Amino acid sequence: MDLIMDARGISKSYKNNVVLDDFNMKVYRGDVYGFVGKNGAGKTTFLRILLGLANANRGNISLFGSKDMRELYHNRKSISGIIEMPAFYSHMSADENLTAYCYLRGINKARIKPSLEKVGLYGVGRKKVGKFSLGMKQRLGIARAICGDSSFVILDEPTNGLDPNGIVEFRELIDRLNKENGITFIISSHYITELQKISTRFGLLANGQIMEEITAGELKQKTNSSLEIKLSDIALGLETLQLLFNDVHYNKHNDSILMSNENIDMGKIFASLSQKGIEVQDVKTTSSGAEEYILSVIGR
Repeated sequence: MDLIMDARGISKSYKNNVVLDDFNMKVYRGDVYGFVGKNGAGKTTFLRILLGLANANRGNISLFGSKDMRELYHNRKSISGIIEMPAFYSHMSADENLTAYCYLRGINKARIKPSLEKVGLYGVGRKKVGKFSLGMKQRLGIARAICGDSSFVILDEPTNGLDPNGIVEFRELIDRLNKENGITFIISSHYITELQKISTRFGLLANGQIMEEITAGELKQKTNSSLEIKLSDIALGLETLQLLFNDVHYNKHNDSILMSNENIDMGKIFASLSQKGIEVQDVKTTSSGAEEYILSVIGR
């Protein structure tokens, strides 16, 4: 896989408030990366750092294979982002807004029409953006993001305030741009259900850190029946069970071990742990959906 963004050891504090603490994230070409965390978890802070709108206290970011500061500045020109709500000139049309944007950025105006066509806004004519619905403004924001031929687009809470039809249209648009145009996305949200329907990989954020990165396929596997085991020695128990079984993971939020409950030999588990002198303190069988799993990692 082609790694296009690698954030390592990112820390950010505002006075005495630690927002990001040894934060690590990897994004691969072609990802629709669902960046999940509760409100205030630090999603927007990291995206601002990624886009060069804020500085980290520690850590580094590699973009398209380079973390050299001069090349990082240059490579940021290949990414676009919408942090919170996209801002436009309300008295101007969609075409006029993008014309102004292209003029300021030195972008060929010939890119305006195909960008508007891709998001379904080419036919709105002279309608002023101030008369647009929230969904139309979000689509115009994406048109602006891809107008500069960006291959990597960052969207911060893009479905906030959208009605159900607007959410469906947004989801279909992202899916089409990803599959047909090869655009890589990071989409941050606390709406887990919607991210599930579109993301190919997830980063689960809590306490200023990515607690887990997981593919959509891996997340689906975790929605089956599983065991949650608490042990006297979590580190040694995790090492022991990972040698014996597939799909064994540490759940940092609950300080426990999660493993698939499919064809599990409980006798083998207890015997193996006992040989290492590890006490089994609690065993629970859980059967939950993807949303419940994510909440178990990031907290409710």
